[in-house]
Parts: sequence; C-alpha cells; structure tokens
Amino acid sequence: MGAHETVRTLRAHAPRVTRFALVGLVCAAVDFSLFALLVGAGAPPVLANIPSFMTANVAAYFLHARVTFRRGGAPAGTSFTGYARFFGAYVFSLVLSTTVVGVFSPRFGPLPAKLGATGLAAASNYLANHFLVFRTSEENERAGGPAESA
Repeated sequence: MGAHETVRTLRAHAPRVTRFALVGLVCAAVDFSLFALLVGAGAPPVLANIPSFMTANVAAYFLHARVTFRRGGAPAGTSFTGYARFFGAYVFSLVLSTTVVGVFSPRFGPLPAKLGATGLAAASNYLANHFLVFRTSEENERAGGPAESA
C-alpha cells in the first residue's frame, strides 16, 4: 500500500474512528465507574475488572451498532448472534485488560493500571469491530470473505 492509499484509507475511516472514540469514552466511563465502585467496596482489582468490563461491553455493542457502524443512516443490525461475534472479538481485550490490571496495579495503583489497559485494548477493539463484527455482506464480498450480514 502506497502513501497515497494509506492517507486515503485513514481519511475514509476518520469519521468512524471519531464516533468509535466517542462511544468508547462513554463506555470507558461506565467501565471505570463500576470498577472504582467495586474496588472501593473492597473487591480485588482483577475481580472488579471483569463485571465492569462486561457491563461496558454490552453497552458498547448496542452503541457501536447505533452510532459508530451505521450504514446509510441506519443502525447496524443487532442480534444474539451478532453479540456473540462481538463478545468473541472482545475476549482478547478482556484477557489483555485483566492481565495489565493484574500486573501493573501493585506498582501503579488500580486506576492507572486500568487506564493503561483501556488504551491498549482500544486499537484491537476498533479493528475487531470493523473487520469481524459490523462488516457488511458487500464488504465481505469485496474482501473475498463469506457473504453474510452482520
């Protein structure tokens, strides 16, 4: 891919990446709030990370379908199967964020560790959503993948 193609691709993704970031900030606020509440109530950080992540994950699926990955002004479809793909794509983020929280909480504290974990997970989350979860059948056909709807 040449420099012009890279710039064109980045420009094409800029509005969606911006919406992804805004939805991500809302979901991160949900995640951090629940995490802080649970840690404040005495839960170990690694255990508190799981329900806070899961709550934010469900919110993210529905918000990304309605806001980030809209097609032609209409929300992307949602379904149990779609959420299963979304969750499957985010399992890596759960493992990554929980590992980062576990490793870095003793040295830096639980909230800074959680902040770092969230940053690392954001890039993989966007790529998973774009390529695996909300990809349309037309995009799959152009990419040579199976023609199935999200």
